[in-house]
Amino acid sequence: MLDGLCMMYIHYQKVCGSIGLMIQRKKLRPKKGNRSYDVFTKKPKEIISVRLHYVMNNFLIHMLLLAIDIWKSYTEFIMEKFYKSFETMDKEDEELIETTREDLLKAVSATTFHVKRSQEIWRLYAQFETDVMNKFKKPEQIARVKKIYLDRLDVLHIDCEETFNAYSTYITAWDNANYESNMVEANKIYAATKVAADERDVFEQKLVTDGYALDTFYEYIENEKAAKNKFSLNNIRCLYERAILIYCTDPGLWNDYIMFLIEKARVQSFLEHICRRSVRNCPWSGALWAHLARLIETRGGEPKEINEIFDKALSFQPLLASVEDLVAVLLAKCDYYRRRIDWDDLDDNAVMDLRVAFEESLAYVDEAFPKSGDPYYRIEKFYARISARLGDADKARELWESVVVRRGRDTEAWIQYINFERNLGNYHKCESLFKKAIVKRIDNPTRLIDVWNEMEHEFGTLTTHEDALVRIHQKTKALASEWQAQYAGQEQRRQTKEMKEQEHKRKKGLHRTHQKQKQKEKQASFKKVEGQKELLGIEEDNDQVQTEASSSLKRKASTEDIDQETVKRTKIQPQGSSRGRAPRPARRGKSIALGPSRMSRDHKPAQETEPPATVTAEPKSNDDFRAMLLGKK
Repeated sequence: MLDGLCMMYIHYQKVCGSIGLMIQRKKLRPKKGNRSYDVFTKKPKEIISVRLHYVMNNFLIHMLLLAIDIWKSYTEFIMEKFYKSFETMDKEDEELIETTREDLLKAVSATTFHVKRSQEIWRLYAQFETDVMNKFKKPEQIARVKKIYLDRLDVLHIDCEETFNAYSTYITAWDNANYESNMVEANKIYAATKVAADERDVFEQKLVTDGYALDTFYEYIENEKAAKNKFSLNNIRCLYERAILIYCTDPGLWNDYIMFLIEKARVQSFLEHICRRSVRNCPWSGALWAHLARLIETRGGEPKEINEIFDKALSFQPLLASVEDLVAVLLAKCDYYRRRIDWDDLDDNAVMDLRVAFEESLAYVDEAFPKSGDPYYRIEKFYARISARLGDADKARELWESVVVRRGRDTEAWIQYINFERNLGNYHKCESLFKKAIVKRIDNPTRLIDVWNEMEHEFGTLTTHEDALVRIHQKTKALASEWQAQYAGQEQRRQTKEMKEQEHKRKKGLHRTHQKQKQKEKQASFKKVEGQKELLGIEEDNDQVQTEASSSLKRKASTEDIDQETVKRTKIQPQGSSRGRAPRPARRGKSIALGPSRMSRDHKPAQETEPPATVTAEPKSNDDFRAMLLGKK
C-alpha cells in the first residue's frame, strides 16, 4: 500500500510541480559533480527534472516491477525533454543521447517481464533509437537497432507479432538485400516466443475476466512455475509484483513471494528489500517480521540492528492483537538468541540474553492475552527444553507445571511433561503424573492410557504395573459408562427429532388435506351458484318469448282472412256443460321447438275430418309451453 501511495504521490508532484515541499520532507540535497546545482534556485521545470531523476534513480529503480503507468509517464517525460533538443540538433550530442538512453533502459529493464504491457515502454525506447538512427545514419546505430529488435523478439511478451512486423519494416528499409535471410533468422526466435505468448495470453484474459482476482493470480503463478516454454524466474517474480500492486496488504501473498525467492533465488540484497517492503505494507504480520530479522542475521547484521527490528515489530498494536502473529515474532527473537549460543563453550552472557528473551516473551503473551494465553504453549515448551538442555531441570519442571495447571485438559501437555521426566529418568515422577492426569477430564484419555501402558511395559515394576492396570480399568469403565450415557442421550435426541419430524409431516398432511377439502367445497358452491344463475336466465328468456308470441298472434288475427269452413271443421265440440279452450294457431315468428301437447283431463282432442291446408303442426297453448318448461326443470 505504501509503495502504491508513494508512486501516486510522485506522479502527482511531477504533474503539479510541487517540488519544494517534497524536497524538504525527503531532505534531498544535490550532489557535487556534473549535476552540481541548487535545486531551490532552478525554474519549476528544471526542479521537476532534478527531483524526478533523483526519485527514479534512488528509490523506484530498486523495485523490479512497478505500475506501468508510472514508468510510462517517466519515459514520456524523458522523451519530451530529449526531443526539445533533438529537433534542433545539427551535430550528434553524444552526452545527451547516452544520458537519455540510460534513463530509458532503466524503465525498459524494470518492465521487461510484464508480458502484457511491457511493450508500451519498449515501444518508446525503440522509437528513440530509430529516430537517432534515421537522423545520423551511423553503422553502429543501425546495428544497435537490429540487436534491439532481435533481443526483444526473444523476450516473452504478448505483442510479439507487432515487434516482428516492425522488424520486417526495419529490414526492408535498411537491409533489403538480405531480407529473406534476416527474416528466417528472426522467425526462429519469433516462433518460440509466439507459442509461449499464446499460452500466457489465456491467463491474461482470465485475469481481466475475473477482475484480477487473487485466486486467478495464484493459478497463473503456479502455471508459470510449471511452464516449459520460455520459463524464467523473472516472469514469476513479475507476476508476484503485479499481484502485490493490487493486494499489497495481504500477508499471505507477501509470505508466498518471500518463500519462493528463498527457495529459487536466494539473493540477499533483493530478499531483504522485499521483506522491508512487506512489513511496511503489513506491519501486523509476525511471520513477515520474522523473515526480515532472519535475513538481516544472514547477512551478518549486528545484534543492535536485529533487536531494533523486533522492538519495532512489537510496537505495533495490531500485531499484539493476534496471538499467532505475536508468538511468531517472539519465537523468532528466541531463535536468534538461541543460535548465538555456542553449546560446546557456553557463554554466561549469551545464556542470560536467551533467558531474558524467554522471560520477556512470556510476559508479552501474558499481558496481551491474560486469560487464554497461547493455546499451544509454544514458548513454554521451547523454554522448558532449552532449560533442560542447559541443565536447569527445576526451571523446566516449573514451566511444565504451569502448563498443565493452565492446560489441564490437554492430553499432549501431560504427555510432554511426562516425557520430560522420563528423559531425566524420574520414573516415579512419571507414575505420579499419570495418576494425576488419569482422573482429569482430558480431551484424549485413550492416548494417555496407551502411553502409560507402554511405559509400564518398559520400566514398570510388578506393583506399579498392577496399580496402573487397576487405575486404567477404572478409567475405562468410567469412560464406557460415560460413552453409553452419551450414546443414550444421542439416541434419545435422535428419536425425539424423528418424532418431531413425523409430527410435523402429519400436521403438514392434515393441513394439506384440509386445504384440498376447502378447495373442493369452494368449487362445488361456485358451480351451484352458476347453475342457479343459468336457470333464472332461461326463465327470463321464456317469458320474453311468450310475450312476443302472444302479440304476434293478435296481429295475425286482425290482418289475415281465416277460412270459416276450415274453422268449422276444426272446431272442437263441447261435451256436457264444460267448454274447452280453442287451440291458437302456431306463431310465425322465431322458430321454437315445443314438446307434445298436454290437455286437460276433462277435454278430449277434436277429431279432424280433413287436415287444414295452412296448418303444418298441432298448435300449442301457453299452458303446454309452461308445462314443458316445468317438466325440464
